[in-house]
Amino acid sequence: MSLEIIKHHLPTTEYFQSSTPKDTIYLHHTAGGHSPASVINWWNVDRTNAGNRIRVATSYVIGGKSTRDGSTDMDGKIYEAFDPSYWAHHLGIKSSNNTFLNQKSIGIEICNYGGLSLSKNGKFYTYVKSEVPESDVIELSSTFRGNIYYHRYTDSQLESLRKLLRKLSSDFDIDLSRGLKAEILKSSLSIPNDLSGKDLQRWLNKNGFRDSRGMKLSEDGLIGAKTKEAMNKVGASPFEVNADALSGNPGIWSHSNVRRDKSDISPQPQLIELILSL
Repeated sequence: MSLEIIKHHLPTTEYFQSSTPKDTIYLHHTAGGHSPASVINWWNVDRTNAGNRIRVATSYVIGGKSTRDGSTDMDGKIYEAFDPSYWAHHLGIKSSNNTFLNQKSIGIEICNYGGLSLSKNGKFYTYVKSEVPESDVIELSSTFRGNIYYHRYTDSQLESLRKLLRKLSSDFDIDLSRGLKAEILKSSLSIPNDLSGKDLQRWLNKNGFRDSRGMKLSEDGLIGAKTKEAMNKVGASPFEVNADALSGNPGIWSHSNVRRDKSDISPQPQLIELILSL
């Protein structure tokens, strides 16, 4: 697959030069401007912890359209911050397996401001109070992580993301049908009205609905707390925190699948269509 990737590598002190097996890809947006080089350069001057580099970065950053002057010079351009066989911290999960999840995954950032607020004057603003043109705004069908308006992912960004995902899937044998795609497909299901007891539990198990710990249900006919936890997941947003993502199940996931305080990536219809097409 022909795909232009611009290498803009960080110094080796900004990531871990140890090759680790990869079976997962996490999608992020930068919560910033359109330039991938600027994002990578910022990682090179980020803070330290007790004199040591924290090494926060993703392997790839996809450029966007400028919200200031409409420039598309960077739109869809893919920049590589370090070889994807290496790793850096990009998830920031407060759990014992945080390092493991970072090591086994490849991070991709999309240059995008994320959630927007609509002012009384009818204009849209980012969290840093910069304006986003209305043509670059998308209104979701329902509120996601406190916002209904989001900075739109561009067609060029999504096309570059599609190509990059397919390349990484081929290079590292990553199954893109697992993770977020499976969750999107599950989100369209509803529990049949005529099911109860064991039949209900069998239906939940068959369609991948698990309890809060990500475990399959005992098909004993007793509708207890665990079965109710699984039932509550039917129809839930596929971009919410997911026990499978947190436990390290492979595939493609959103940063929002492992962090309740993050809105990247946002569930924009074109993005969902892209994931379903993989």
